[in-house]
Amino acid sequence: MRLIKDSIVYVIGEVAAKATPFFLLPYVARKLGASGYGELANLQAYIVLAFILICLNQDGAVVRYYYRYGRRAITAIVRSGFVFSLAILVLLLCYALVSRNLLVLYIACASFGQSLLSVQLALRQCQKEAVGYVAIQLSQAIIMAVLTVLFFELGEPQYTYYVVAIIFSSLITALVAAAFYSTRKTWFRRPSWKNFKLGLIYILAYGAPLIFHQLSFFLKGQFDRIFIHEFYALESLGVYSAGFQIASMFSVVLMALNKATVPYYYAALKSGRIDASHTLMITKYLLLLAPVPAVFAFIVPESLFVLFLGGEFVGVKQYIGLFLLGLGLNLPYLAMVNFLFYHSQNSQISAASSLSAVVHVACLVLCSYFLGLAYMPLCLLVSNIFLIAVLYRKCRYFSHNI
Repeated sequence: MRLIKDSIVYVIGEVAAKATPFFLLPYVARKLGASGYGELANLQAYIVLAFILICLNQDGAVVRYYYRYGRRAITAIVRSGFVFSLAILVLLLCYALVSRNLLVLYIACASFGQSLLSVQLALRQCQKEAVGYVAIQLSQAIIMAVLTVLFFELGEPQYTYYVVAIIFSSLITALVAAAFYSTRKTWFRRPSWKNFKLGLIYILAYGAPLIFHQLSFFLKGQFDRIFIHEFYALESLGVYSAGFQIASMFSVVLMALNKATVPYYYAALKSGRIDASHTLMITKYLLLLAPVPAVFAFIVPESLFVLFLGGEFVGVKQYIGLFLLGLGLNLPYLAMVNFLFYHSQNSQISAASSLSAVVHVACLVLCSYFLGLAYMPLCLLVSNIFLIAVLYRKCRYFSHNI
């Protein structure tokens, strides 16, 4: 019963939090135009890349540590991760100062704020504090929306203002959330050098093998923006990115469900109620459901999408539908990858994701030459099919050998 209740809270909160920037999308799109939105999408792609380095999957490390070893030393893990992220931030800021590149400063600060926020969310997730998790999400989204409108209305709208709003909203929310958590979990006790060193080793040991895994998701989810930015008009990139932004709302709901159920799923794996054979059976059913979101998108008249975004975004419907074909495959993917994460198959997952990313990039190049920009979202579908096939084989190995 608690699983259902927490799942509902997580989904409502996550969707409500992500719906704030989603409903802000037509405002931002109209203010910036298709070309300005294209510039914003390109900058956000670099923020995701920097986040991989600064965060080093600390949120996943926190959740796994809590369920494998308990909460006793969780504060040491969080502290060590904070120092690591801060050190990378300083290096990036030094580079921005030397190169006199203001965009690098935006990228570094935005990714650092997102890293702090992700760890605070992970702490609430692993302790099944659904209300606290949702409160953090909503606070960040509302602050970002208010600041974005404020910046855009007080001055000439620029895509960098949107990033500045992300920076301030992430840092403010993360620091306030950490302060509330610290009053309960003795953050301000004098740190032990031994615990800090052990925490840092744990984070590096957990996160380093997953760098290629995270980079593969960057290549599959963000690299196409950089690729299009170099070879196509900014207006085309703006329409393409808006299509992905709308389609990604499906992923928001899916990831909210995933975060709500993972703690219970891990508990079921630990007790033996679920094993590899159950995972494979669930995967087969989810494969049948994967195309459903795309079907709904293709049914909706394009005039509604253009009305939502503005007249410069004609053609966005095709991007939405094709993106959803690929994103729908996240259903069976999550069923298998959570099972493999629990069994510490990080290197295997990273290898599979890396190969999938290579397939994706190759598809982007081929699609650019032979089909054109309109069919580039199909690259996500092809690479996800490849990834699911590899993970399915790995789970079958577990079903026969565990």
